[in-house]
Amino acid sequence: MSHEAALHNHEDHGHDDHGHHEHHDTFLTKYVFSQDHKMIAKQFLITGMVWAVLGWFNERTIPLAIRLSRFKFSLVRIYLR
Repeated sequence: MSHEAALHNHEDHGHDDHGHHEHHDTFLTKYVFSQDHKMIAKQFLITGMVWAVLGWFNERTIPLAIRLSRFKFSLVRIYLR
């Protein structure tokens, strides 16, 4: 074994794992409270798409609900005459 290989071999120096364990992220720490700029960009993109769908949905349903409530009110007025 060469001198450089012996210097870089951790087993020869007595280096162990020292009890290091893999850190497993939970859903909250990985996706909600992430500090990774790529995950934050994905959060921003998904949130924007959700708001766009909700805005489109409300644009269609709120006027329809108003029309239906007015139509129902007019039917009640006609029936009570």
